[in-house]
Amino acid sequence: MLKYIFLFFFAMILHSSCVKEDLEACKQESYLMFYYKLNPLNENIFGNSVSKIDVYIFDSNGKFVMHKSDSGAHITNDYRMPLNLSDGIYSFISIGGHHINNSKGLYDQFSPLDNFNTDLIVGESHIDDFRIKSKELEDNTDNPEIGDWIVGNSRNVEVSAQKFQEVSIELINNVNHIDLEIVGLDHLNFKAILIADNARYNFDNNTPEEAKIISYNAGKENRLANDHHLFDILRMYIHTPVFLKLLDDNNNNALPGFESLNIVEEILKSPAYNNQTDLDRENQYKIKIFFKDSIITNITINGWSVTGTIPEA
Repeated sequence: MLKYIFLFFFAMILHSSCVKEDLEACKQESYLMFYYKLNPLNENIFGNSVSKIDVYIFDSNGKFVMHKSDSGAHITNDYRMPLNLSDGIYSFISIGGHHINNSKGLYDQFSPLDNFNTDLIVGESHIDDFRIKSKELEDNTDNPEIGDWIVGNSRNVEVSAQKFQEVSIELINNVNHIDLEIVGLDHLNFKAILIADNARYNFDNNTPEEAKIISYNAGKENRLANDHHLFDILRMYIHTPVFLKLLDDNNNNALPGFESLNIVEEILKSPAYNNQTDLDRENQYKIKIFFKDSIITNITINGWSVTGTIPEA
């Protein structure tokens, strides 16, 4: 009788928990799954948009646990990243794309130049100090190469080595491509720049307080003509302005009476964009600004006039 009782309990242990010798195999039962569905197609295009993925993991106390990275053609919509974590509560942030040109690290108040430190220390670095930043933007590099910023996070997820589990991370694209055309100022020699404070982000993909005001300069390579500029600009927020300025060679206002224009405010006048989700879904903006006698007469955003609801023919 004792023999059968022993065999019963031994079978239950094997079925319900991980014995020491098999712990690593059990840890493999938890995975991260990535979805990039907030886009103009409204379908998951993760596999087409990402060939390299970085994940930073923090524990229930917000302390840094590890950094995981993967890349290659095997990263498709069906890709799963094994976690290999002990039981616990974890938070995850992921950054992916084809060409990633940003820096990951920590807010550091003792770094006098940029308040940034790339050294994440296991068990010490805290999730609230995590930052992603564009060095080229903060250094005001002409025609900066932003690269891909497809990001997402998941907070306070319970992970158990004793059960199969897939943790989902919903991603958004932090890069917007702006095709800006200015009509009616053929007589004026100017350069267009965009000004914002969005060159760095925290764990929740928001701009932290120490973010600097930076300028997006299209540069000569992305100026199709004097009145046609192409910009790559990072995430826009409905309550945070992005100012368009027209400057002369001395960086003074090139057009008398025109100081600046908040393009976020103009985008939100379009019936196609009403909230933050709408801004995050879109990543291509064709903006045309019409001047007559140095006065703006109309603005269209992706074919929609901001003074009406009928798209351009």
